[in-house]
Amino acid sequence: MTTSTISPEQTVGTIAAERPASVRVFEKYKIDFCCGGRIPLTEACSRTGADPLAVLADLEQAGVSVPDDTDWQTAKITSLIDHIVANPFFAVKGLGGG
Repeated sequence: MTTSTISPEQTVGTIAAERPASVRVFEKYKIDFCCGGRIPLTEACSRTGADPLAVLADLEQAGVSVPDDTDWQTAKITSLIDHIVANPFFAVKGLGGG
């Protein structure tokens, strides 16, 4: 699990990559973490009208509840595939995922 504090200046793509549980928070606030992931969290919140403090609080809370400390940026592709298959909530929307 990631224990460092999230900075509002971090890009949403970096947060999503480092903290898989953040994806659900970004979806809740309709923040694009994929194609729009190269912008800072504060800018992403501004674009969607989300309260940055509420988003940060939700992101920190999501990080507390996820016991996964796997670094998916350096993991073997087979490990990533196994993880996606075992955790369907990570599936891409429109391709059978939630």
